[in-house]
Amino acid sequence: MSMWDEIIKSRLDSNGSLRFPVYLSSAFNLPEGERYRYSRENNPTVEELARVISLTEGSESTTCFSSGMAAISSTFMSVLKPGTKLLMGSDCFARTYNLAQKVFRQWGVETCFTDPGMDSLLSVNFKPDVIFTETISNPLTRFYDQSVIRSHFGDETVIIADSTLSTAFNYNSLHEGADVSLQSLSKFASGHNDAIGGSASGNSKIIGNIDQMRRNLGGSMDPLTAFLVKRGMETLPIRMERINKNALEISRRLSESPQVENVYYPMLDSHPDYGNTSKKLSGGGGIVTFILKNEINNFTEHLSKLRKIPRANTLGGIETGISHPVSMSHRSLLPDEMKRLGINEKMLRLSVGIEDIEYIWNDLQLIL
Repeated sequence: MSMWDEIIKSRLDSNGSLRFPVYLSSAFNLPEGERYRYSRENNPTVEELARVISLTEGSESTTCFSSGMAAISSTFMSVLKPGTKLLMGSDCFARTYNLAQKVFRQWGVETCFTDPGMDSLLSVNFKPDVIFTETISNPLTRFYDQSVIRSHFGDETVIIADSTLSTAFNYNSLHEGADVSLQSLSKFASGHNDAIGGSASGNSKIIGNIDQMRRNLGGSMDPLTAFLVKRGMETLPIRMERINKNALEISRRLSESPQVENVYYPMLDSHPDYGNTSKKLSGGGGIVTFILKNEINNFTEHLSKLRKIPRANTLGGIETGISHPVSMSHRSLLPDEMKRLGINEKMLRLSVGIEDIEYIWNDLQLIL
């Protein structure tokens, strides 16, 4: 039985239900409910999801959160303190960037952001206490190989990887050297744009500390969300196989389009990290970012030409979606910060779904 088969096979409850129940109770009768007590602390349905995520991540332990940002903030707050040297790739989700730049610096954390790419990360002339990267970055799709980071910085450094865009299906951050693997479960993990959640996986000691921070801050996942995420994860392998295939084909077609200036996708041979991604990734994931050649005066109006692909500030669903990073996902960044990341007005981020390839491509041509 493979790991993914184990995920599909739910644990049966005492009544023999084929689906693990949704425990909507806020509290549990003592002493028999001692393990759970109160659902903000622990809940059987959420615990079952954590077990499943640990299987996919190959981790000793996992704790689940109300959102990906709750997972990130709780993880940071469990490992950072005044004077901690935090090294981060600047090409990350804007809210993660803002958290480190605008919040933790005020608390005395010495945060250093590097330009996009591994070369910049590895060229710093100090020893960081904590390193944070996205395995595949958003929106530039740069690849941060955790094994290289671990080898370069040594065992004393705490390495945190946001594995949202790669998922454990395409790349296992913990096996490659990360101490903590974070996910926004709202994205590819659940895969249906109907749940918001996050997770942190790693060894029992570090996750135990993160879990205590979750309980202190209150960013706990609710049981119905846990049920939806687990149900989505049962189809993750077949969804990602289709998404990987579709995204690679779309990226190739965009690369050949005279209306497109540049395409960012990890499995394209033109990608700056292709020498590594072609060896380390099982697939490139679902994010294809591209830059149009021509100036567009109004992107809201321009994207309204699409008839089937929705404009949405999320990614990772079974349906293809598109966004304009400057006005959507990265709108909170200053112009100089966007410029440093290589984000500009002509950039679009496509989250490729599982539809027929021609269904996606025919609609996409309306904005090229």
